[in-house]
Amino acid sequence: MSFVPTPAAETAALRRARPLRAAVARGGVALALVFLLAAHAVGSPRFGHAADPGYDWPQFDGNPQHSGDNTRETALTAGNVGGLALLRRVSLPSTEDGAPVYLSGVTTATGTQDLLFLTTGDGHILALDAHTLAPVWSHQYGPGACRINTGPAVCYTTSSPAVDPNRQYVYSYGLDGYVHKYAVGSGAEITGGGWPERATTNSLSGKCLNTRSAAA
Repeated sequence: MSFVPTPAAETAALRRARPLRAAVARGGVALALVFLLAAHAVGSPRFGHAADPGYDWPQFDGNPQHSGDNTRETALTAGNVGGLALLRRVSLPSTEDGAPVYLSGVTTATGTQDLLFLTTGDGHILALDAHTLAPVWSHQYGPGACRINTGPAVCYTTSSPAVDPNRQYVYSYGLDGYVHKYAVGSGAEITGGGWPERATTNSLSGKCLNTRSAAA
């Protein structure tokens, strides 16, 4: 459903120039967002160019080609990338091993917000305010009785959500073996017309054998 000057340091800086970066504690449940605008004061209420109207990062690595190259970035350079600093930290219901996606200017019950969407290992999809990390909505299709290779380890997912090109819906894999479709602003699940869509017919271990971007 998928919808440079070349010195090594410059190339690395460009690849870091994404609307958001996430560092996930592998054994914990904390998501740390890194401040991208090294030339600005830490604590800025916005993510700079990433929050400009119409600027979105709708799936893993940004586009259907998964290039991971944010060509619109102008503030982050090889000269200031070393100044990146922690901006926010938030507790999550489970470890998030995929990549968040970003959608600007979303109409929600409390007004227009820029949102981050992320899928956690235990099958949650979360919508967070991109600037405060306050929760906006969430759903979960958890592992239930699913065990990896019928052993003791609980099934999990490392998938990332994906935003529809029409900006109205976000897709996320659940540990029930289906990809689910949600309204971006309210989190209402869309059913019917083929949704949710089965991603695996394996009733057990296949539910956790997901690609990095199962919904993209």
